[in-house]
Amino acid sequence: MRFVLELRIGTAQDADDAVAVWRAAQGARGRRPNGARVARVLDKLSAPGALLVVAELEDADAVAQVVGFALGEPGRVGTGAGAGHGRGDPNRDGDGCSNSNSDRDRNGDRDRDGDGELEPGLLHLSMLFVLPAHQRRGVGSALLEGIADAAWSPGYRRLQVWTRADNTDARGLYEACGLELSGREQDLDGPAVQYVAELEPPVRDLLIRSDGLRLGQLLKLAGLVETGAQGKELLAAGLVQVDGEVELRRGRQLTDGEVVTARDQSVRLVLPDPDADHADPDHADPDRANEDHDHADRANEDHDHPDHTHQDR
Repeated sequence: MRFVLELRIGTAQDADDAVAVWRAAQGARGRRPNGARVARVLDKLSAPGALLVVAELEDADAVAQVVGFALGEPGRVGTGAGAGHGRGDPNRDGDGCSNSNSDRDRNGDRDRDGDGELEPGLLHLSMLFVLPAHQRRGVGSALLEGIADAAWSPGYRRLQVWTRADNTDARGLYEACGLELSGREQDLDGPAVQYVAELEPPVRDLLIRSDGLRLGQLLKLAGLVETGAQGKELLAAGLVQVDGEVELRRGRQLTDGEVVTARDQSVRLVLPDPDADHADPDHADPDRANEDHDHADRANEDHDHPDHTHQDR
């Protein structure tokens, strides 16, 4: 039987399904959450600034079930805890990703978790749970990558999470997804460690009908610039990367799978299968798309337009 896993941004209507996943995960570990703890989880899911990503598994009959979720919160200064509610955090006793409202850090000073100012650009991963029947199937890693992608648009550029030092499953997941130990430790009813990561722009695919594409063409087709002149300026300033390397050549011929990054966006070029039908209307035609811009581009290359402004996407 075929199953399809999809990620999407969660809404208030997903709260009950998320709690059901959380309760099932707790039950599999021999825990019986009481009503007060369930209410705290619901409170976190609906808190201002909460970023919820849910994983849905759709079977062959198109019946979808929420099988996991990840919750992020605005991070705070100090040890970087989320915007939680002090010692009432539902994960304090090791139920998952901790809000890290602990007693003292390893230097013996009281931390400011839950009380410090919000730290701009920092996302605290508060919870990540998967139904027991669907664990060890890649759902957790998909959720972690999904929330990292979803965090970019609201302005988050860094991610952090605390976990118990003896939670080998969680640590293995974080390390497999590229998070690194920060060196910080705390006591969360046992030794806990902090993992951190610098976030990157989510990559979107650009499918075209051509056998190839030049870099300048991609910048316009993907909406990264409006005109060829803007693309030329962006390239000259060293603000365009191809597969992580600065590229200055507008005429650089791109190949299938190369990722172009500019203006805080990343686009992967996807060329058609040689055996596929090139008449697919969902694929972009770079030649047709550029016909309307060629004349303006030639004019813009010869003249400066100090009164022209471009609004970043």
